[in-house]
Amino acid sequence: IYAGRASDEVVAVHRASLRVLEDRGVSVERIELPFDWETALREHRVIMAVEAAASHGESRTAHFDEFPPNVGRLIDEGSRTDRARHEEAKGYQRSIQRAFSEWFTAGAWEALVMPSTSTTAPRDRHTTGDPSFNSVWTLLGVPVLTTPAPTDGESLPCGLQWIGLTNDDRRLCRFGWWFSMS
Repeated sequence: IYAGRASDEVVAVHRASLRVLEDRGVSVERIELPFDWETALREHRVIMAVEAAASHGESRTAHFDEFPPNVGRLIDEGSRTDRARHEEAKGYQRSIQRAFSEWFTAGAWEALVMPSTSTTAPRDRHTTGDPSFNSVWTLLGVPVLTTPAPTDGESLPCGLQWIGLTNDDRRLCRFGWWFSMS
């Protein structure tokens, strides 16, 4: 998933984290998701933009200068998106939610783990960074827990996100706690 998106530093930290899991007796396998990541990101953007416009469109008009540029662009994008396109994105969302649940259950995995972001913590405090590693899980509506990734202490921090199935929050929290405390 993250190949080509994550910085070399994040890839190295993720691989080291997987080795920690293996050293603790966890079976780790590389998997391929049952949907296209780029398509999921695109469809999530449509849904998020339309719903942001529905929730904040009037405020955007009344208080134009108070919205951060990225949020304003998202709201504007959503207000220009027609209903049919939004319904198409919602249909896609429902289909990959089903496909993901069936795939995850058939794989009998405890959790998926991947970097939380494509880079370490941004130095610019006006941003939280690229959301592309999180957006798909929001689209799927599944629980995600982020824990700090072990680093060398010299680098800016980065995290690991643990992804589970709907209503699997407790197991995911136990797993994240175990990883963080071991």
